Amino acid sequence: MKIQWIFADGSKSEVEVDEELGNYITASRRAENSAERRHRRHCYSLDAILYEGKEYGTSSTPEEDAETEEDREYINEAFSHLSEKQRQPLHFGKRHVG
Repeated sequence: MKIQWIFADGSKSEVEVDEELGNYITASRRAENSAERRHRRHCYSLDAILYEGKEYGTSSTPEEDAETEEDREYINEAFSHLSEKQRQPLHFGKRHVG
């Protein structure tokens, strides 16, 4: 059985091997290729990531975030002046403002 080796520099070499050894080499190459395909399907290289786009972006600006935080502080301050009875209708389930 002939087995072909392709080297990193692009050169090729063909070697005659025993049938049993050839079958082992082809089976191991097939298993390695399957593992690589499975890995590529479920993982991606951090070197290949473009750190731009919707995956790493946000729809708000820092100014909007600061305004939202100021609004949250203002609302929490206003709620702190309410009595417990006045606060009850404002609770939505277990979620509280703040």
